[in-house]
Amino acid sequence: MGSHRNGFKKDSYILSVDVGTTSIRCHVYDKEAKIRGSCSTKVVLLYPEVGHVEMDPDDLWKGFISVVKGAVQDAGIQMHQVEALGISTQRGTFTTWDRRTGVPFHNFISWQDQRAADLVKSWNRSCTMKAIHGAMKVLYFVTRQKRLLAASLVVFSTQHVTFRLVWVLTHYTQVREAIDEGNCCFGTIDSWLLFKLTKGHLHATDYSNASSTGIFDSYQMCWSGFLSSLVSLPLSIFPKVENTGHDFGSTDPSIFGVSIPIMSVMADQQAAMFGECCFDVGDVKITMGTGTFMDINTGSKPHTSVAGLYPLVGWKIGSEVVYLAEGNAADTGTAIKWAQKLELFSDVRETSAMAYSVSDSDGVCFVPSFSGLQAPLNDPKACASLMGLKPSTTKSHLVRAILESVAFRNKQLYETMLRETRIPITKIRVDGGVSSNDFVMQLTSDLFGKKISRPQHHEMSCLGAAFVAGLEVGFWRTREELKKLQSADDEFSPQCADKECTGSPNGEYVPILQSWERALRRSMNWEEKRHILGPRKKKKKKHITMASTEDKAANKENVSSWKDSIYNPRTGELLGRTASSWALILLFYLVFYCFLAGMFALTMWVMLLTLDDYVPRYRDRVPEPGLVIRPNSLDITFNKSDSKNYRTYVSHLESFLQRYNDSMQENNADCIPGEYYMQDGGEMTKKVCPFRRTSLSLCSGLSDTDFGYQEGKPCVLLKMNRIIGLKPIGDPYINCTVKKDHPVQMHYFPSEGRIDKMYFPYYGKKAHENYMQPLVAVKLLLTKEDYNKELAVECRVEGTNLRNNDERDKFLGRVTFRVKVVE
Repeated sequence: MGSHRNGFKKDSYILSVDVGTTSIRCHVYDKEAKIRGSCSTKVVLLYPEVGHVEMDPDDLWKGFISVVKGAVQDAGIQMHQVEALGISTQRGTFTTWDRRTGVPFHNFISWQDQRAADLVKSWNRSCTMKAIHGAMKVLYFVTRQKRLLAASLVVFSTQHVTFRLVWVLTHYTQVREAIDEGNCCFGTIDSWLLFKLTKGHLHATDYSNASSTGIFDSYQMCWSGFLSSLVSLPLSIFPKVENTGHDFGSTDPSIFGVSIPIMSVMADQQAAMFGECCFDVGDVKITMGTGTFMDINTGSKPHTSVAGLYPLVGWKIGSEVVYLAEGNAADTGTAIKWAQKLELFSDVRETSAMAYSVSDSDGVCFVPSFSGLQAPLNDPKACASLMGLKPSTTKSHLVRAILESVAFRNKQLYETMLRETRIPITKIRVDGGVSSNDFVMQLTSDLFGKKISRPQHHEMSCLGAAFVAGLEVGFWRTREELKKLQSADDEFSPQCADKECTGSPNGEYVPILQSWERALRRSMNWEEKRHILGPRKKKKKKHITMASTEDKAANKENVSSWKDSIYNPRTGELLGRTASSWALILLFYLVFYCFLAGMFALTMWVMLLTLDDYVPRYRDRVPEPGLVIRPNSLDITFNKSDSKNYRTYVSHLESFLQRYNDSMQENNADCIPGEYYMQDGGEMTKKVCPFRRTSLSLCSGLSDTDFGYQEGKPCVLLKMNRIIGLKPIGDPYINCTVKKDHPVQMHYFPSEGRIDKMYFPYYGKKAHENYMQPLVAVKLLLTKEDYNKELAVECRVEGTNLRNNDERDKFLGRVTFRVKVVE
């Protein structure tokens, strides 16, 4: 591909900039995706207070401009040869600025910042969150949608923008004033760079960056109006969300001397995923830089997690949307740099050799949680810690423990991803500065039990943004072409003790992992424990001293602050909220529950309209009937010599057969035996075929009022459950067997246990009000050798299409009962 600017044909290139947490890097790529020129500069992090992490917007802008010019100069090309610009940025770092002047109201607040930790904690414990969780659980119970289950468990995190932005709106008066005037812009680094590059003409972001803020609804693909109203964030300050590959306009000519088309904007982890060519479902990318970010391609649907994996938009190019599920550990490169500051080593490249120089970490465990613990533990109050130190511990042991902790956190994230997504892993690719450490890579492969590929060039975020921009302008044609451009990888295969790797860690690492997990648990909730324990109280002195003025003021202030937490007369806040805030919350719940009640009433009303008083309207199939016995017992045990002993069974049979007396059957219709008794659908009340008690002969209770119990030859009545519309095919009959060595003789009434088809179909309780179920009586002709034994009898419906052998439902078409006659 060439360019014809200024009358000369010259090669064209793609320019890509990655704004990371520690550095800004720019690369110039040619048609073969090779780096022709590079430039980088460090990002200076500011720590104005404990837990606050910021970046100066002006320094960031100057660094961006300098690396672009430096990379073009290093490539030995002219600025007009740049075909397109792609931008990749760290996520969750934001600022707000004046829409008219472009001047930021405050520094960029980094994704590592912890200033909103207490606010996040209070919201996660609030009644509002409990109410939302409860409502979501109810809705999940009704709908069984996993998204609602995840919503019932979701908690806020300091890594997401939400409450850091709430903190800004609370503490910066000029931001609130600008919002009231309609002049406030909110944006992550990409939005602010687009605003600056276009001289204020564009306030936009892309779907990958928006979905990483925590304020974006990845299911509805828009800013969450519900969340914004819940925490009082105005939607007017948010940027417009565009496709990842999109013509964002061109840079102002005054910046670089020419206009450069901006064709892609991506969040760094999603850009790295694209740069690794993880285009297929099940592809996994692990970026190990300042933090570890593990992403899996979940396809065209967002993954709903209950363990802390976050559903992200990977990219939206044209109409295609690809989603990722992501877990992260915040302090990977941070831990290694911390160790370097302590002079455990002078060059990071030494760490792998130092770790291999000792056989183990000598029992030392390191917990890398300077910024708390993320998925699956999700504890912002966890602390970093070194445990298990001994006099024999050396620098090499400490370095090995630190590198092991990186691999152990990788193992945690990987197991969570497997358990949560249930997506087969197709390939695993790793990038980022820490991935250059062979010890970490090999141990991670061993713990995963999977082969891991590491590209020769580790800066995949730049390459991913360049790929998207290049595809947009036709610099590259297809994604298959991009896959062919990937350079040869270094591969790490698991060194398993067994011939086959099962995905479980080597036996030697099981106790080490267990020790590390114990250390992890001890490091959790550290801030809470410190506050609960408090400083140790000093013993009171025996003499009494006068309190100073400062002490009295301090005591008064403490009492005042305690009272203010209940009611603050200066601000009019009750329990931390103003009257208007309480009113809005109550109004929200009133409207919410009224809406739920209305929806429930409407649903019930509509459902009742669809019901028929006579026949169920919606039936996908006619179900199979079961068998029922009388007397109503599955364990018939009696002494044939004691009439009181079997009187209960006899009384139950006599009472049950009253409806079958011949006098009760005289008014029933005359039906044709052997044929279904079909009746006109227009008749609301259906006629009934007679079933006379006399047809049960010896088991009718007419000639033998004891139903054979006094002679030890009991009668049992069997009937099928009523099923609307049931029409058995064939000639159904009941057959009973006794589970013993020799058979037991039985008499069936009617003859052979036949059930005549004229009693079918049944039309329902209301239409067929006097319906008489056909009966089959079985008389068990027990002998003396059968007495005092528990006999298991099974009766089945035979000679028909009705099932009687379903092992999942032992009552389908059959019934089993026990008989024991005591002599």
